[in-house]
Amino acid sequence: MIENGLGPFTPLAVRTFLLLYIALSLMFKTSNRCSYRIGLGRAKATGLPIGITSNRGSMRQIDLIDSKSGVVAIYEDRRGGRVYLEGSAIQTYADPDGTSLLSYIRLMADVLAPCKEVLVLGCAGGSLATMLHRSGKRVTVIDNNPESFRIARHYFGMAPAIRCVAADFRDYLETESAQFDGIAVDIGGPTVAFQDLFDAPTCEAICKRLSPAGRLAMNLIIPEAADTLADHIASGLMAEGAGLWIYDQIGERDFNAVLVRLPPTEHHNLRDEVYGTALDNVPWTKRPPRSPLAPYHHRQKTPVSGLERQLAELFMQRMFDIGPASDERPLAAR
Repeated sequence: MIENGLGPFTPLAVRTFLLLYIALSLMFKTSNRCSYRIGLGRAKATGLPIGITSNRGSMRQIDLIDSKSGVVAIYEDRRGGRVYLEGSAIQTYADPDGTSLLSYIRLMADVLAPCKEVLVLGCAGGSLATMLHRSGKRVTVIDNNPESFRIARHYFGMAPAIRCVAADFRDYLETESAQFDGIAVDIGGPTVAFQDLFDAPTCEAICKRLSPAGRLAMNLIIPEAADTLADHIASGLMAEGAGLWIYDQIGERDFNAVLVRLPPTEHHNLRDEVYGTALDNVPWTKRPPRSPLAPYHHRQKTPVSGLERQLAELFMQRMFDIGPASDERPLAAR
């Protein structure tokens, strides 16, 4: 029992009160900014044939495409923003002009802002490549799914001037001899085994393609805060004198983590840099790698109570509702 001025409360009662308070806060919170907090990396599979709704208005499916990587669904909201959905993973969410609405993409674009020649590993809707190209950079995009280039150009406005190479990124890294002053890595989704995809040889190959004064930004999907995946991969991307930081969303499951590496001449400024456009209203935290030389350790997801699970579902729905649209059906259902 906990005694205070308000009387006795059991730990369970206090916990229940806090959970209900969080639930009510989410329910009554107005949010124009929620569309900029979709850094969750995945969507529920249930309800997708019926439609998608978001804080930007209900969405309708405008295309369904068979590709090398699986079925890709394209959705559009009332403001013209489009979603590239591959399986249950949201790969791209961008405005009509190609500006990403995913906070981790905007963070990566801010990190690479000083670069001139950028290699982007992973395409999907190509919003990162589009934003970099629009700011005057020469951009090369690598993806093993050639259909993604067509989708990116047709639905997300990716410029024809962006060089696209259909290849496995590991094969490309082995055969390419050029170096880039910026590298962005955004490959995979919640089902990808990142620890196998980015093993020590692959991380070494990425570092070889980065010039000594280059910047690196890599996106990962982390199952939970206790997982050391980001720290493990960071150990393979380190270089003498370079600064390496991890931006992640502690407290969420299947959250984005962005690894950022700066050259020795610039890393001392990273702690003071504020990526305002990317981090506004988004629960990112910045930290150095915890144990860069520790072996990879993946913890099983901790079981949660029914109430906590419902709150998690409510949180997901508030950030990016997926389910029947009240006044629209996807084109395929009409």
